[in-house]
Amino acid sequence: MSNQRAFRDGDGPAAPAADASPSVRRRAVLGGSVALLASLAGCSGGDAVVVGKRDESSATYDLQSGTVRVNAESGDVTLRPGEGDQVRVNTTKSGSIFASLDATTVSSRLEGDAVVVETTTEAGGWFSPHPDVSVDVDVPAGVSVESLTVENGDAVVDGVPVQSEMTVESGNGDAVVRGVESDVAAETVNGNATVESVDGFASARSENGDATVRECAGVDGARTHNGDATAEVTALRADATIRSHNGDVDAYLAPDLDARVIAQTENGDVELADAPLSPETDTEEYVEGTMGEGTHELHLRTHNGDVNVSRLS
Repeated sequence: MSNQRAFRDGDGPAAPAADASPSVRRRAVLGGSVALLASLAGCSGGDAVVVGKRDESSATYDLQSGTVRVNAESGDVTLRPGEGDQVRVNTTKSGSIFASLDATTVSSRLEGDAVVVETTTEAGGWFSPHPDVSVDVDVPAGVSVESLTVENGDAVVDGVPVQSEMTVESGNGDAVVRGVESDVAAETVNGNATVESVDGFASARSENGDATVRECAGVDGARTHNGDATAEVTALRADATIRSHNGDVDAYLAPDLDARVIAQTENGDVELADAPLSPETDTEEYVEGTMGEGTHELHLRTHNGDVNVSRLS
């Protein structure tokens, strides 16, 4: 699994290449000028003006083929499709007039055939809160995502090439993967983990939030401790578990699924609805049955909640 900052520290990146020379563009709106507008509006009786700071910057790197690596201490990061042969890193910082925009630093560089993006955060204070930060990276077709790890903020991969078996991770925020053609995983500690519209096998994991896998070629699992676990199970390549401790489990099973299905709850009900399953054991809290040859086991479990099993249409 790649650079799992949400679960363990990884090695720091190498020093920047000497010939890295991105094209950089910056625009800033300072609080002083906005404050002046606010005072003028107040004197004239007009609508209130929001007082704050905003800084926008971008860097571009010529790259026809290679990878992108992102390691962020804070900020929302989105990797999205780009055009041409350039990787473009777009950064926006914003906050109140008291916020220190310099408290969070966003840096990027070219290391060989990899664009490396990092954010670091200094300690804040009551009178100098951290700014809100968003980083959008435009990834062209010939470049793939090697890793995306965010400690505090959302981590999103949306419709760009990724390396096989890659994990998108957040510590405190949502982890989202959609529209990719590879086996992937989304993991977070505090937030929702979602994988959708993936041409590959997928898994989602959260500690405090929902775990969801839908519209994927196959499922490796969906797990959470406090939240709902939901999966559209089209195929299995090994035994898999859809599980919650405090929350509901919703499983939508493809009619041609090959699995031994075991559904169980400690405090709740197991509901089959229109599931394409002929149970061999069927009680309010436990259902077991076979679909196809029953090659792999599919476990549907929760401790406090219901297990709902339905047909995937």
